[in-house]
Amino acid sequence: MTNFIITLAGHSLPISARYADTARCFPAPDPDAPLAAIPPIALSDADWEESLRLGMPDNAHTEYSTLTANCSDALLAFDCVILHAAALRWQDRAWLIVAPSGVGKSTQTKTLQELLPGQVTVICGDRPVLVRRGSEIWVHPSPWNGKEDWHGAEAAPLGGLILLKRGAENRLYALNEQEAILPLYAAFIQTYATTETVAQVAAFEDALLRAVPTWLLVSNTVPDSTRCLVDGIFSSSELQGS
Repeated sequence: MTNFIITLAGHSLPISARYADTARCFPAPDPDAPLAAIPPIALSDADWEESLRLGMPDNAHTEYSTLTANCSDALLAFDCVILHAAALRWQDRAWLIVAPSGVGKSTQTKTLQELLPGQVTVICGDRPVLVRRGSEIWVHPSPWNGKEDWHGAEAAPLGGLILLKRGAENRLYALNEQEAILPLYAAFIQTYATTETVAQVAAFEDALLRAVPTWLLVSNTVPDSTRCLVDGIFSSSELQGS
């Protein structure tokens, strides 16, 4: 085993990895971030076997990717969790585009940047860290930036959630908490190892849905669906003035 430290949202976490090369998948830790007083995070045999069963290669990159859920579980102790979403920054706020892999988060991100040149940057392309600070949710970068490796924008308070799905139309809908709760919960990265952590994620989701508005973007064609975002959210004078 190889032991090293990673830093997520200001917390340094100890990692125990099977592969020495796994440490190279992560940036150098922040020397000023406090080290969490927890046992080293490591994949169980069951975690590893499940990754291989799903067809992932037996290598360091698979370990780096699979560790996300274990790190997310550990972060719950600090009121943080990892979400499967593209995290964008616009008007000093973070905006999350939430969808399963392959639905179009990256396409929407790229098209938003084309329609709003110089206005939209990326905090994290795939799995940002969410942090609860009082009544606000903050969005932080993580080492898991997706295949495009989009990142670079600073952490910001969350402005809103955009749940993305494909459909027969291009339309943006406002959702209430009840409508958003099931699809959003599926996007939280977790191991589901204990009832305690599952309940903690549910409590975090409740705080998240109470903190910001949520929309559903139905996308049939791009850039037409992306223009629904621009017209409905990213050109809103009310939001720009918030």
